[in-house]
Amino acid sequence: MSDLPKNWSRIPLNSLCDKIRGVSYTRGEASSVPKDGYSPIVRANNIGADSLLFNDLVWVPNSRISDHQKLRTGDIVVAMSSGSKSVVGKAAQLQKKWDGSFGAFCGALRPSPKINNRYLGLFLQTFEYRSKISELAAGSNINNLKNEHFAEILVPVPPLTVQEGIVKRLESLIIEAQRVSAHLDTLHNILKRFRQSVIAAGCKGLLTSDLLHDDTSKSDPIKGWETISADSLFEFITSGSRGWAEFYSDTGPIFIRIGNLDHDSIKLDLSNIQHVNPPKNTEGIRTRVKKGDILISITADVGMVAYIDYDIDESYINQHIALARPNNAVDSRFLAYYIAQSSSQKQLRGLQRGATKVGLTLGDIRKLELTIPKSLEEQKEIVRRIESLLSFTDKLEAEYASAKAKADKLTQSILSKAFRGELVS
Repeated sequence: MSDLPKNWSRIPLNSLCDKIRGVSYTRGEASSVPKDGYSPIVRANNIGADSLLFNDLVWVPNSRISDHQKLRTGDIVVAMSSGSKSVVGKAAQLQKKWDGSFGAFCGALRPSPKINNRYLGLFLQTFEYRSKISELAAGSNINNLKNEHFAEILVPVPPLTVQEGIVKRLESLIIEAQRVSAHLDTLHNILKRFRQSVIAAGCKGLLTSDLLHDDTSKSDPIKGWETISADSLFEFITSGSRGWAEFYSDTGPIFIRIGNLDHDSIKLDLSNIQHVNPPKNTEGIRTRVKKGDILISITADVGMVAYIDYDIDESYINQHIALARPNNAVDSRFLAYYIAQSSSQKQLRGLQRGATKVGLTLGDIRKLELTIPKSLEEQKEIVRRIESLLSFTDKLEAEYASAKAKADKLTQSILSKAFRGELVS
């Protein structure tokens, strides 16, 4: 095509590699730990950004794996089937020797000698490839890539010597882009720690000691503060029940799940929501969320907190979340910050139940001990000072998000230039 340099051509992907099917096995044959006579296999969850991840592996009997299915350096593992459009077509290359294979929902592309295997592996990281995959795999509930689809994916191919030059230049630039991204992540972690420190300082009285009470180092509890149980501060505490999946809907009220909470903020994250048509009974009343409520995760990643500070649209919680409604004896926003800060989180971790299924009961939340100001005015002033400091981190977080997005686009921009022939002469 005219958009490629001279001596380049577009060649179907299936002409540049062999396609190898994944290993089939029964659930009873699989092992989550290494065993004699077994080999590890990677699955779709092991396909990372351009590299294979060797955690959460499954081991299967060697008798299930043919020599042809054993991965070789340079092989590219592709997710062939998935219920998620974002997963199907994901690809990662084995860049160093590893003794293992890959599962039945994946395939492997083994580059032929007529193409540089790393060149092909990098092409499968491009936006051009991902866009074509989305087009080919669309149209069914379970997205599948078929062998014939690879004939429709055209790879821009220069002479081998040019491929080698592109790979060398690409890997150098990608390493630099990754360094920029890692540096940004370091700054982001610093912001997280600062946010946590501000909240902890406020809830210990350190942000208001100059105005509202005596030196905090001379008294515990602080003068004008008291230690009380959380039970005396809540109007009621409840949690969602099981079985809401049958009420899932494309529209309707919001169904709040554990993924809508996190440890870095008391804000509810509704960027990814599920809708429901709630049952017409008391369950649809008991678990409805209101302004002023505090939501707390009670299973898996326990202790994440969200504070509802606005008149939220009709919303309900699932069984992994506790809804705690404060009474008039406490400033509800202050209480949300207090539960989210380090000393309360330490208490919650200590109250976790079970060896295999870690979680909290509603009684555990009631047992929390809090040392807080008796004065509602002081509680409100602590919230004001916390949020005044956090407003600076919010601005920096926004700048981080913008810079991170640009850094992520940088790698794709470099890849695009490379496969248009713009990185080397």
